[in-house]
Amino acid sequence: MTFYILPVIKTSKVVDSNHNHRSFTGGIFIMDEVPVANANPVNTIVKKNEKANGTKKTSPIAVSLKNLVYMFPLAFVVLLQMFFLGKSFGTFSTLPYASFSSFVFLASLAVFLFFLQLLKRSIVYSTLGGILLVSGIFYAWFGDFHNLIFANLQNVGTIVKSAWTRKDIPFPLLMAGIMTFSIAGIAFIQFFVSLFVKSFFETFFGKEWGDGRWMAFAGAIALLAGLQIGFYFYASSAGNPENRKQWELLQKYKPVEKFLTTTPGALMLGKNRIFSSHNLKARAVSVDNGSIVVEKNLLSTVIRNEVQYTESPVFFNEKEIVCFNNEMNLENWRTPYPASFTGLLLKEGANPEIDNKPLTAFYINRGENLLVYYNYGFIGLYEVATGANLWLESVDRQVPARKIFADNFPEMVYFHETPDRLIFSCQNGLVKALDKKSGKEIWNYSHENPKFNGKPQRGFLSAAKDKLLVSFKTGEMITLALENGRVIYRGKNDAFSFKMAPAFDGLNARFITDEGFYYDVEVDGGRIGFQYNLLPKRLEFLPFVGDVSRGIFAHRGEVIKVEGQKVTKLIELGSKVFVTRPVFDEKMMYIGTQDGWIFCIHSGSQHEKFRIHVNGELEENSLVILGNRLLVKTRSGSLISVDRHF
Repeated sequence: MTFYILPVIKTSKVVDSNHNHRSFTGGIFIMDEVPVANANPVNTIVKKNEKANGTKKTSPIAVSLKNLVYMFPLAFVVLLQMFFLGKSFGTFSTLPYASFSSFVFLASLAVFLFFLQLLKRSIVYSTLGGILLVSGIFYAWFGDFHNLIFANLQNVGTIVKSAWTRKDIPFPLLMAGIMTFSIAGIAFIQFFVSLFVKSFFETFFGKEWGDGRWMAFAGAIALLAGLQIGFYFYASSAGNPENRKQWELLQKYKPVEKFLTTTPGALMLGKNRIFSSHNLKARAVSVDNGSIVVEKNLLSTVIRNEVQYTESPVFFNEKEIVCFNNEMNLENWRTPYPASFTGLLLKEGANPEIDNKPLTAFYINRGENLLVYYNYGFIGLYEVATGANLWLESVDRQVPARKIFADNFPEMVYFHETPDRLIFSCQNGLVKALDKKSGKEIWNYSHENPKFNGKPQRGFLSAAKDKLLVSFKTGEMITLALENGRVIYRGKNDAFSFKMAPAFDGLNARFITDEGFYYDVEVDGGRIGFQYNLLPKRLEFLPFVGDVSRGIFAHRGEVIKVEGQKVTKLIELGSKVFVTRPVFDEKMMYIGTQDGWIFCIHSGSQHEKFRIHVNGELEENSLVILGNRLLVKTRSGSLISVDRHF
């Protein structure tokens, strides 16, 4: 191949008919880019030097940062909307894990967040948006939760060391850890989803589509505003249909570990007053308008499982029992806890420091006496008028109780009152009758099967006239004479794993088992008169509530009525979980779900009169009928008065 070198004398620029710039030299046209032979047969074009021509390639990171700054005013509005949207969601529900509707809600929220990712296409703002959404939910539940997180994280080393030594994790630290993990988890997910979305747009639509522009952020603002407005109207209509809500006193989960544990706070009802304890305070609330009439700094340590009526509210602080008058503006008396328990035998190596704080308490004898359950199986009786301790006796097993969870605390179904004596169902199948005045034992019954599945069992007590029915998890029904504890009838069936105390009329017992079977049997021998598989879809981890005497039972989203040998389904809601014990006013029944819905049903015609949402999680004893109103107490301590007339 031969190369020729042509001398160039003069060069001038011309424009041809196609508007291409060419150089004209000595009668020869030369293109700006000339093919030059080289070792690479593919790239035969020598490109211009960009720096020489004054152009500079822009970094994608610089473009994204520039867009991040430009979009900040609109993004700030989006972030505020995310926080307040989370607050609205948190106010409406605590999203209980057992309710199917919670998972539907969370799935819908995930789809909504992904759609926002498509609009914003910003890793930073999408991640911050997810964090603020969760923060809004936590703020609705706990208030200023970030102070707790920071305080615990600063001292996490000391706390963990102490927890390791005691083999126990403090619940405030556990809650702080759960909240921190939740925020970090949503930030992690949002980051990687936004990274995927951004990469997808850049790959398929070009790099100029990698970041959202002002139209996209404006669309996100409009979408969030529409969702917020729509949810507000839905929550308002669901929470107060026909203006049924008379008043509400809202409370957050304080202390925050109340979200995990059972804490003091069950209601005492007096004349025109509601007495309760919340956030280290004792308070009296007006029944008429829900205003706090009196509030005192008083830590209550007793967990009350039942709503009780009294004109003299009693609270239990760290050292003593404190009794007030009906207005809670005057103290009636203070009585210290017992300094020691006579006859207490601790196991070898046990902690010699005795925990003398009570576990729970009940008003008895028409409100004249207070029955107090102490630790290590001791029970005391007090005079409500004076605070005098009438007696303190060792009744149950001398073992320490777990105070964080009240599942095994004695309830009303574990003791029975007669005019002159108190009968207690104790652990290891023991039943004791004590003289009400002196506390001395009158008689006792010791069951032949003291344990069930390796754990001490306690029999349910049901009374009818002069007979007492004691029903055990192991399937035995023992009918005792109230006068002397003599065994009258005995029946046994391994299928009778009692779920709750039977309804007892002296000859027959009606009850439901752990497996969901309903039975009507003769207590003499246990002959079955009627049985029915009431709950074929029974799930152990879901709550089960009912009223055996009225034949009303609820599990998952079903409420079932048994009348004689007729079984009727009153309600069937697939996405709900009924959790409150039903309360009745003649034929009208009120029952609530875990996620805050309350239903009013005519138990005869099965007609639904109304339903209302109370913005809070409900528990077994959340509903109380007070005259023409239905009083509702949520798990966080909020009180709502609902007009139950229609």
